[in-house]
Amino acid sequence: MGWTIRFGTPAEYEMDHRFHLNEREEELYVQLHRSLKQQGGHATIGEKDVHKQLVRLCEKRNLPLPLARADTLCRLAHMNLAGYGVLEPLLQDPSLEEIAVLGAKEPLRVYVKGKGWKRTNACFLSEEGIVDTANKMARALGRRLSFHTPRLDAVLPNGDRLHAVLPPLTLENTVLTIRKFKEKPYAIPELVGNHTLSAEAASFFWLALQSDLNLLIAGNTGSGKTTLLNALLVFVPFNERILVVEETPEIRVLHPHQIKLVASPESQVSMQQLVHDTLRMRPDRVLVGEVRTEEETRALFEALSAGQAKGTYATFHARTAKEALHRLQSLGIPPYELDSMDVLVVLRRQSVYDEGKKQWKETRRVTEVAEVAEQKVRPLFEWDPPSQKLAAANMQAKGKSEVVRRLQHALGISATELFAEIERRKRFLERLAREKRGYEETAQAIQAYAP
Repeated sequence: MGWTIRFGTPAEYEMDHRFHLNEREEELYVQLHRSLKQQGGHATIGEKDVHKQLVRLCEKRNLPLPLARADTLCRLAHMNLAGYGVLEPLLQDPSLEEIAVLGAKEPLRVYVKGKGWKRTNACFLSEEGIVDTANKMARALGRRLSFHTPRLDAVLPNGDRLHAVLPPLTLENTVLTIRKFKEKPYAIPELVGNHTLSAEAASFFWLALQSDLNLLIAGNTGSGKTTLLNALLVFVPFNERILVVEETPEIRVLHPHQIKLVASPESQVSMQQLVHDTLRMRPDRVLVGEVRTEEETRALFEALSAGQAKGTYATFHARTAKEALHRLQSLGIPPYELDSMDVLVVLRRQSVYDEGKKQWKETRRVTEVAEVAEQKVRPLFEWDPPSQKLAAANMQAKGKSEVVRRLQHALGISATELFAEIERRKRFLERLAREKRGYEETAQAIQAYAP
């Protein structure tokens, strides 16, 4: 099979021990696998076809096989021929966020939501088996991991993201990392319910997106930048034209009038070129998946300065709002252009100590929401460690907030009326959180909201 379940090996994440085969079953599996491969069309082989072939083999060899073990052999054969072998059950587990292959004969590692990295009782038996699996995953995109192309990025049909590296880019072993994504994005009430952000901050974002402010979502790796951006998109009216520019497709949009542009290194089409293309496509909103290089940052700020969209949103790597501004300048953005980015949102993935459970846990939180004015950041919401809450900061200070003035102007209301509306929307979102509505239900409720 190219992989095995180590029976009796202690593991923090136990894979199904039924996949452990005895010597007779391994011999039968090899024959079954060989006969199915000879039929061709691996991806179209169904489980019924596999079962029929196994019955023929058992009859031919006059070999009795318990029904439960026959089902296991059939499932294994289908996993290896039509799926991704040992990775198949891991890809189907909704509790996992990441899958890591560290090399042949090394236990697979998985990142379990809320629990961190765990060692499994499964491993690949050879480097060749790891490379074959990676190439099978990338086959639909026409990409291949090889000596000439030792690095591979690919998006699986279900939206999960694969990164693979061969030696000499690694010291010894072939390494795979798979980032798993939810089939349906997180809804704003879910993020409020798990304390990623507060209902008050969410209601502020609601008004900010309706009032056409530009947002940059910054954070460290795995902090939930794309997750938050996906969730915030339900605040954009569904009748607007959305343009999404990404290198790796991750953003999922419910809006019917949407265009997705994907950078292609093979075709020598860069993110920068695609962002420039949006200037000619009359978007209402532009989303840039992740800004990393000097060229991409320059293209983003050209789009912001041109104002071709009513709102432009992007993600970026930085740990604080101030650091984000410094990094933007280091990537070539002159200080006078920084004010075109109205709001900076910062998320952090970090370890915190749970006093009640006497253990460390990993959290993802919005820790800062700041406006950008006069080439500086001014806090609107800040994380308060003692209360473990995201609290409003300086928003209601008279005449102090440019963003508050922008919201007042867009809505045609006074400051008092604005904060009353934020409070009303806060209560509305808290009610949705209590009702535990899904992404589509939340989107419909928000779109139907009447102040």
